[in-house]
Amino acid sequence: MNNKTPQVIMVGTDMRAKGGVSSVICMYREAGLLDDGSIRFMASYVDGNVQHKIVYYLVFLFRYIATLIQCPSVKMVHVHTSSYGSFFRKCGVVWLSRLFRKKIIVHMHGAGFNVFYGKMPFLLKRLIRSTLCSADVLVALSGQWRTDLHLISGHPDIRVIYNPTVLREPVLETALEDGASQPVNFLFMGRLGQRKGVYDIIESARRLQRENVRIDLYGDGELETVKNKVLAAGVQQQVAVRGWIDGSRKDETFRNANVLLLPSYHEGLPISVLEAMAYGLPVLATDVGGISEAVQDGVNGYLIQPGQCEELAERIEWLASSPGLRREMGRAGYQLAAEKFALPVIKRQLEALYEELANR
Repeated sequence: MNNKTPQVIMVGTDMRAKGGVSSVICMYREAGLLDDGSIRFMASYVDGNVQHKIVYYLVFLFRYIATLIQCPSVKMVHVHTSSYGSFFRKCGVVWLSRLFRKKIIVHMHGAGFNVFYGKMPFLLKRLIRSTLCSADVLVALSGQWRTDLHLISGHPDIRVIYNPTVLREPVLETALEDGASQPVNFLFMGRLGQRKGVYDIIESARRLQRENVRIDLYGDGELETVKNKVLAAGVQQQVAVRGWIDGSRKDETFRNANVLLLPSYHEGLPISVLEAMAYGLPVLATDVGGISEAVQDGVNGYLIQPGQCEELAERIEWLASSPGLRREMGRAGYQLAAEKFALPVIKRQLEALYEELANR
């Protein structure tokens, strides 16, 4: 696909927006996937108030239809979507693409899509299934998600393409002695709220016996509620609510961390887990979604079940007291990231899928 006329339209979240989808698309751009003109990215969603989002989406639909009419070279559409509003917005994109007889890839990102589907009334469930089945290929973020999507849609062609990560200079601890007096920095990066297990982190911090544990909570979401919970639990010496960061501040934060925490209740394949591995950090997370396809329990981190605050506290304390273990787990995670999730690996898989679908 080296022609300068667009052959693929990629639809997703604006790259300046917060969230996993925009992070993935930014990495595609970093890999050069959007550079040669054969793939045209179009944003259907931006951050902002409700009115701004609606107007932006309507303008996008107009531009999208115009592009389909003006660019007969377009062979396929690659639609990135998640759950709830994101999915219903993308229904319009999928059915317009079918009307123009384009090949369609629906790339599913939404954590807990099966939960979202289960909450819908009968007619909306039919819309969801028919939209999924109208795609030529569904892309899932993990093997578990492929199973869930097949149970919902019965689609015969569901591929697993992992979220990518960009390998960094690994942060591997050099001091292997027991640094009981040195702070051990545990990092959370994501949407602050119940789904990501943030309140379980606070409860676990209340149970900690070691005084050298520091937990930084970075992200958007329920900031004020989380701050109040920290104060109510009396753990403000251990837990700090930092807010959203990106760019150089995010890089510096990962480099100053020792362990990533992510005790979520629902996930796909979280970008923060892959980023931590790409920095050589061990991961303490829950065994949900596709996390177990990135984190091998006891190898490059630990996996627990959601809601197990006592076990979460025990694992935090064990990792805080074991710098040598942290180093070995970080090394194993970095190697796995290089083999399985590195951006060039995922780029080749996407290009192969485009080529295959274009030749059908």
